[in-house]
Amino acid sequence: MLLITFILIFLMPFLEIFLIIEIGQNFGAINTIIMILATAILGVVLVRIEGLSTLSRIKTSVQRGELPTIELISGGILIISAVVLLTPGFITDVLGLVLMAPSIRRKVASIVALKFVVRQERRAGANSGKTIDTEFKVED
Repeated sequence: MLLITFILIFLMPFLEIFLIIEIGQNFGAINTIIMILATAILGVVLVRIEGLSTLSRIKTSVQRGELPTIELISGGILIISAVVLLTPGFITDVLGLVLMAPSIRRKVASIVALKFVVRQERRAGANSGKTIDTEFKVED
């Protein structure tokens, strides 16, 4: 998995540059630049709307006395999608817009939360059942 991630991170700039050149040849340089700027502006607007919505859900969860795990992870994914949207390129823009969708963001957040909870339970399970008995005294 780490190798695949490394390869994708290494290849992404080359793919973005290739795609920008191809779109630039088909639509013209000015139109390509306008499209890149438009997706960045759209990303800023969507991040603001979705960010306020996520903050509202976090506040509601806390007021009900619940732990807003999914909402917090969703907020983190929202930040990642904002950074990806502001990065010039069309592949990253598509990825950012996909992660911006609330249903997809919640599903990814649920998967991340589930993996984190499973790891925490495994760690807790390894230490459960062990009791250390000791005595101490306080001296002045």
